Amino acid sequence: MGRRHKGVVKLLLAQKDVNPNIPDNDGKTSLFWATHRTHKGAMRLLLGHPHTNPNIPNPSGVALLLLPVKCQDNGLAKMLLAHEKINPNITDDYGRAPRALAVYFRINRVSWVLLEHANINMEISDNDGRMAVSLAAVTGYGRLMRLLMSQKDAHPNKTDNNGKTPLIEAAESGNNSMIEILLQRDDIILGVSKNDGRTGVSWAAEKGHILILRILLPRRRARPDKADNYGKTPLEWAALRGYDAVVRVLFEHEVQRSLVFGSLMLSLFACMSAGMVYMRVWESSRAVVWLRHERGG
Repeated sequence: MGRRHKGVVKLLLAQKDVNPNIPDNDGKTSLFWATHRTHKGAMRLLLGHPHTNPNIPNPSGVALLLLPVKCQDNGLAKMLLAHEKINPNITDDYGRAPRALAVYFRINRVSWVLLEHANINMEISDNDGRMAVSLAAVTGYGRLMRLLMSQKDAHPNKTDNNGKTPLIEAAESGNNSMIEILLQRDDIILGVSKNDGRTGVSWAAEKGHILILRILLPRRRARPDKADNYGKTPLEWAALRGYDAVVRVLFEHEVQRSLVFGSLMLSLFACMSAGMVYMRVWESSRAVVWLRHERGG
């Protein structure tokens, strides 16, 4: 925007009967257009008008504060957040607040600005029940997760609509660095998904995430033999997917001491039903199990 256009905006706003919130035929206000086009001079003038409402969304439900997220401009975010009437927790039609979008798209500069705002509500979840911590667990951005974990109201154990905690989301997604960050908190719960009864170990075993298994299995409450609501243990999921390396890792830990013959056979049947037979692996594993059993191990 040139100086002449900025001068026109200034003259128009000086009129007594001007209403800066009237939308055009597309349902967009002057402030929305100025923000969308990143015309910071016009934005300053509009935000300085006493009747400007910075929280009016467009007909698609896109709030003004979501625009700096989409264009990755932390300067625009700072300008809007400085306005006394701004609502930093306004959501779009999907229930996503600006902070959640910035986290999901790993826009760290805007996330920093949003999280530093005093009125940010960390407890807002989107239509899928996901809070900012859950979104960070999926995207796998460590620096952002550490920032979220430093907030008092981060709620690292809150479940989404699928009953999954951030730790379970990270285990399913294969983000081992997120697992390590989450486990640094004293209040973290390894937990079981409320909907399907699956644990982080269960998801890591099915997806073949060996590093995550090595992080979780040494934990007391990892529950490596826990069957989910489908009746499958982590061992059975690994067998079904054909992950012999995962099977070996499971046998290296608590599974070795608590495995019974029935579970072993179920896992073998699952492996065979998928058209894969790992007899060499299973024979050696079974020999180790029963040798330890006979010795009282």
